[in-house]
Amino acid sequence: LLRRLNPATGPLLAELAEPQIEFNYMGRFDRPAAADWSYAAEEDAADLDADTGMPMSHALTLNALTEDRPEGPELSAHWVYAAGLLTEDAVRELAETWFRALEAVVARADELNRPTALTE
Repeated sequence: LLRRLNPATGPLLAELAEPQIEFNYMGRFDRPAAADWSYAAEEDAADLDADTGMPMSHALTLNALTEDRPEGPELSAHWVYAAGLLTEDAVRELAETWFRALEAVVARADELNRPTALTE
């Protein structure tokens, strides 16, 4: 959006190379077992893994979604990468760093939302 639709940032980002990482947040869903719906018999149509018959559009693709589970929301991330460009170790390290950063954001949000005691 910043590259294609924002008039302030678009021209600046257009001067840069095309991104090598694709990020898709698919949304937040009830877990099928807990919802009043379930996946169709063709549930593989909603598969988040890449089609092995298609060429990759990016060196790394991250598809993420949130499922509401009995113990609370759970973020799932599906990482697909071009093995000729990236190693499994490099992608694993990036994924672990990404999740640590998300955990830090959640921890900070919890701190900011914690009630404080009033003193006189």
